[in-house]
Amino acid sequence: MGPERPERSARPADAFFESMWEAAAPATVVHTIRLAGHTVDLCFSSALEPRLMPALAHLTTEPGKRVDLQVRLWDSDSTGVPLPATPWSFDDYPDGGEIRGPDTDIISIAYRFDPGALSLLDRASGRAVFWIDAGSSVPGWMSAAPLRTILPWFIATTGGQFVHGAGVGLGGGGILIAGAGGSGKSTTALLCATAGLEYLGDDYVIVGADDALHSAYGSGKLDDDSLRLMPQLEEWIVNDDPELSKHVVMMSRAFPDRVVPQLTLHAVVLPHVTDSDRSRFRPASASDSLLALAPTTMFQLPGAGRPALRFMADIARGVPTFHLDLGPPEGVAESVSEFLRSGGPA
Repeated sequence: MGPERPERSARPADAFFESMWEAAAPATVVHTIRLAGHTVDLCFSSALEPRLMPALAHLTTEPGKRVDLQVRLWDSDSTGVPLPATPWSFDDYPDGGEIRGPDTDIISIAYRFDPGALSLLDRASGRAVFWIDAGSSVPGWMSAAPLRTILPWFIATTGGQFVHGAGVGLGGGGILIAGAGGSGKSTTALLCATAGLEYLGDDYVIVGADDALHSAYGSGKLDDDSLRLMPQLEEWIVNDDPELSKHVVMMSRAFPDRVVPQLTLHAVVLPHVTDSDRSRFRPASASDSLLALAPTTMFQLPGAGRPALRFMADIARGVPTFHLDLGPPEGVAESVSEFLRSGGPA
């Protein structure tokens, strides 16, 4: 049984959402996932399912009586259904992608110019729609992190927050690895996973209302240098992202027993590439934590406004933070393991 649809007057955003929902009716390939404790039904068109489902497949669960969110994902090319007329003008496009004009307090709409993708969420009914012109238009970064607009919007309604960061752990306890591009965040997470640690993701993870770390995507990204460090991942490359010069690796296929849905959050860790002879942890401040978490999260996730900033500020104040000065790659995972076992700097 899906979410109930409330009766509402036909405001422009409401009417457009309903036209998109009906246009997406050919999306009939259904999967159910469990995302940060919430049941989500995903209804794909046949062209989008193989491109967008793999990164979410590790969260697959049995259909339930209660569905917290139902998403229809469709493309015009394979279904033959054109995009309905949109109720906004070019002036309604902000830099971040979220459409200003037709928004209501109930519906959010975002359009990404680079792949030409449209995302809508109706918070009142627990329904969402994702549209792209063709399956072939799906870029590598979207295969690695599908529904990167809709799912963060939804999780925010549950009291949680998507954050730009990686998550790894040991024995159910984990760390949130944060930092801008080039800090070593993704490489650190993938080195830990290949060495046997538990893995949540390397680019986006969820901090839930329960203060735990939750997995969103069972994928990873690595460049050529990192691939040379971890050649065992080459056979699991599913796509390339030429824009970022990175390979998309399906970690949930490479290490199905290591990709976990949830970890207890023990610390925020901020990696730095150094020429040190070994990896070392040292204490960091709450402001260091917030500076690592907030800017990239706010920039990359449409609609991540003041509530998201307050959420990340609470994480920074409430969770210990450490710098991780990265030494030789072969010792990174052992240093992180020792940190997790001891509960403090190694």
